[in-house]
Amino acid sequence: MECPNCKYPNPKDSSYCQMCYEVFSRSAAETYLRQVRRERYAREKKAASEKTLASVNSWTQQAIRSVDWALWFGRAARLYQRHKPWVLGMVAALGVWMAWTLAHSPSVQLAVGGARLQYAFKMKKMSGAILGARSDFKIWSERPGGGMDTRIADSGADEIATLVLKKSSKTVVSVRPSQWWVEWRHDGKSKGRMLSLDNSSMAPAVIVLDRRGALRQRRYGLETRLARSMPFLAPMFPGRRLHNGERWSETVEWTELIGDWRIHWSADLAWSLQGVVACGDGTCEHLVYDAALHPRLLSGPSWGSFYLASARFSGVGHGEAAFDRRAGQLMSNSFSYTGTFRVPAKDLAQIPKSLRVGRSMRHTPGDIVVDFSNSLNIRKP
Repeated sequence: MECPNCKYPNPKDSSYCQMCYEVFSRSAAETYLRQVRRERYAREKKAASEKTLASVNSWTQQAIRSVDWALWFGRAARLYQRHKPWVLGMVAALGVWMAWTLAHSPSVQLAVGGARLQYAFKMKKMSGAILGARSDFKIWSERPGGGMDTRIADSGADEIATLVLKKSSKTVVSVRPSQWWVEWRHDGKSKGRMLSLDNSSMAPAVIVLDRRGALRQRRYGLETRLARSMPFLAPMFPGRRLHNGERWSETVEWTELIGDWRIHWSADLAWSLQGVVACGDGTCEHLVYDAALHPRLLSGPSWGSFYLASARFSGVGHGEAAFDRRAGQLMSNSFSYTGTFRVPAKDLAQIPKSLRVGRSMRHTPGDIVVDFSNSLNIRKP
């Protein structure tokens, strides 16, 4: 039964509407009188509202007509003539204050004069950065035709490190880790430890600047743990002044492990300057970028034979950064990238029984699928 008031479709033989509680069992006369009362109440409410509005308008017009505007304008003119120097001084001071405020506004400065993004490190004085990284990946195998074969891994890792930056000469800044903690996750269990700084993977990196503070080169080993963070710890900016909305590009590379898969990454970063954002006690230039990822698989797990050169990849990357041009420091940079590899495998029967769920097929080619989600965060302490 449809309610005549709110049109709600009620069950058959309902005595009232389950939405607006309209009673259905009234007689035709009761229903008619109820509708009449509703219409009368609406008319009275509308009339009262119109009466109130008319009263307010009448009072406002009477108040305006009762004011002797010529008298007040004359008094104001005489007061201005009497205190003319003070009034002009106050107007001039207000104008100077507004001009000074606009001239020192970061957004106005960026729109009018642009911003030159250059690094500034004090000689032989150390500065720090905190690095946080997270990696989540799932690996499974698929049989020909896309059918699921077996789950192989559901793992990840969390890393947190403290980096020390020190300017050793006029144009060289060294970067080295002082602490590096890693926690591995696998099938709901986790295990972590502090890494030794004497390991070759902890080799320091070098940032080379010109005399104005523009980045010229980053020197680091692709196999070191700093390799992934260096392009985002010290991005390369154009040497010219940048205006809001301006774009530029940079190509970076690094090597990392996702499970047992060793990957060399090349990424084309498309940067753009997007105004200013709040940053500590002041403001920073807001930078955003998208990454076109071009990975190359270098090696896979030792238990199988894979056609690495025929691997297919789809993925995206995006990041945001804040640069304080007054201090000449990158205050924060966050980068995330996700994707999926499909690696042709010669024989799925090579997957160890310890990794396999269910029964295996003999001499069956297929694909190993590696689905990952990684993120990198760098900030000043």
